[in-house]
Amino acid sequence: MRECYNTPQSVYDTAKRRGMDLVTVTDHDQINGALELAHRPAIDAVSQRAGRLYVIESRGVWHQRAADGRSSRGDPAVVDGLEVINGTRLPSQNRTALCLAQATGKHLLGGGDAHTGRGIGLTWTEVPGARSREEFMAGLRAGRAVAAGDHGGHRTMLSDMWRFAGNFLTEGVSTMAGHPANWRGYACTFGGVLGLPVMPLVMAGAFVHFVHEQRFNRDLLYDLLAKPSAAARMAPGLAA
Repeated sequence: MRECYNTPQSVYDTAKRRGMDLVTVTDHDQINGALELAHRPAIDAVSQRAGRLYVIESRGVWHQRAADGRSSRGDPAVVDGLEVINGTRLPSQNRTALCLAQATGKHLLGGGDAHTGRGIGLTWTEVPGARSREEFMAGLRAGRAVAAGDHGGHRTMLSDMWRFAGNFLTEGVSTMAGHPANWRGYACTFGGVLGLPVMPLVMAGAFVHFVHEQRFNRDLLYDLLAKPSAAARMAPGLAA
């Protein structure tokens, strides 16, 4: 099964259709997506309303650079912004990120983390009043960005799971029909059909996962507040 069934072009088009002015997408382990979109203008136009940036897989985005030009990527102290709304995460998980960002003076960012088409453009980073890419980036670096949009949860995860299963089967049938000699199409189709009865177990596992995450984030916030010295030892870069 693929990690994502979106194409770079479909992500871009969907995000723009849902109101995003600027779109940035992070590929996983390859640059094929960047090459596919390389013919597009480097700068998106920002409409007359507040600029909205849609980000997939933002992970603290940009870094301060030392005088010699090198970036200390492993040190959280030099990360300028933290993703405080992820479109697939629980509100409690995003709240933990927000508390950490506010406590350490980091800029606030929102990202989609959309591996299916469902969540594209539903979570974003906004700079009120931005009318160009340059104004947007300046506002982002000045800390005027606002993270907004939908949180995730158990229901959104279940929706994505069914979409993955459907896309997996569709790809198998399409491969089988278009390339009858390719054994992979038959394997994916029949394997996918045989795997459908297991889906309730997978959904139950997702529910248990989110229950665990809910408790973990509640306990984490308590520990950060009740035991600041211990938190500083665990994450000295953030404490700095």
